[in-house]
Amino acid sequence: MTNTRWRAAQRGEERFWKGQSAAIRSPEYRRRVEARARRLTAWLGKHASLRDWSVLEVGGGGTQLVDFFPSTVRVSVDPLARFYHQAFGDLLSGGVKLLACRGEELPFRDAAFDLVVCRNVLDHVESPPRVVAELARVLRPGGLLYVGMNTLGGPLLYYRYVHPATEEPHSFSTARLETLLQIPGFVVRDKKLNDPEEMEHFDEAAGSGNLRARIRSLFVALSCLQFFEILLQKQAT
Repeated sequence: MTNTRWRAAQRGEERFWKGQSAAIRSPEYRRRVEARARRLTAWLGKHASLRDWSVLEVGGGGTQLVDFFPSTVRVSVDPLARFYHQAFGDLLSGGVKLLACRGEELPFRDAAFDLVVCRNVLDHVESPPRVVAELARVLRPGGLLYVGMNTLGGPLLYYRYVHPATEEPHSFSTARLETLLQIPGFVVRDKKLNDPEEMEHFDEAAGSGNLRARIRSLFVALSCLQFFEILLQKQAT
């Protein structure tokens, strides 16, 4: 993907968040984000003591999950961090350090974090392989990498390959995402597909009642639109 196309994707992303500002500010929406974070920390807590771990969230946007993590050291990065500070700064946790940078160029030393969280991000970036390499680099041996993403199938996957969305220039099937995450030195600890609580984020879009939302609900019902989660652990060298 060209840098020009990536910049267009970032502009599209900013327009999306501006359009969702009223919903994001509603107490119900914030409750859903917190519930999503609690579900994730409960899953991750089966594999690690999160309170003692340092956590990095990549691409958390205006609804960072790490805001609700119990960890003492919490860092979030996003190319649009300055925009999120301006638009939603009063909603974001003061205990999280939010920095502006790209996933392809994380400003951290090797093995800096115990846990890296990356949810619905790899379809937005300029180079998914470079981002994955950076996620792996900043994770310490024994640390965990969580990736969750909306994955596509059937005619929807083909359509998005031919007509990529401005703010989501990459499309992934579950199989393609798993292939991308076959990282040397990492092992898969757990996987989930279509966790009922996570599938609520599709219902949120459908609740708007517009034609695009109704079509999205249809794709979910036909399993052309799913939510895949994978948890990997970095092995000692």
